[in-house]
Amino acid sequence: GNMSSPTVEASGAAFQEALVLEVEDMGMEDTRNWSAVGASLAANEPLDDEVIEAYVSHIGSCNTDAGCQASTRVQVNRRVQYEVTVTTALVDMAEKSEKLVSVSVGGQELGECNPSPADDFDCGYSDCFERERLRAEITSSGMVDLRVHAVRTNSDCH
Repeated sequence: GNMSSPTVEASGAAFQEALVLEVEDMGMEDTRNWSAVGASLAANEPLDDEVIEAYVSHIGSCNTDAGCQASTRVQVNRRVQYEVTVTTALVDMAEKSEKLVSVSVGGQELGECNPSPADDFDCGYSDCFERERLRAEITSSGMVDLRVHAVRTNSDCH
């Protein structure tokens, strides 16, 4: 038989901003476990217009030049194109050397994030990247890895 693949109609805007990937800075407790263990992908697939939030965190100090790398795997809808917004906690980021050297989603490198809070004890958040469009092939597998590499940061929030 002729196995033609079904076409997917894009409804409304050609673009959905659905992936609000928040990066929680190192030093915070992991608030959610996003692994889809033992579950079928299709059953848990996010809705077309669902906003997905994911958190990456690391417990302990990252106060070295090598720093810490942390990642989390996030399930996405394979038929939706996503935009990513990444937010970081400002803890211990007052110095220029204290920063996220790399943030990547599904292998797409977004770059470094180096906000400049007034002091190291700022427990607020700062947007690193807003509405960065992810290439379609990145989400086509239904899973993306959110990776963060932080250097010279320590958990100064109490």
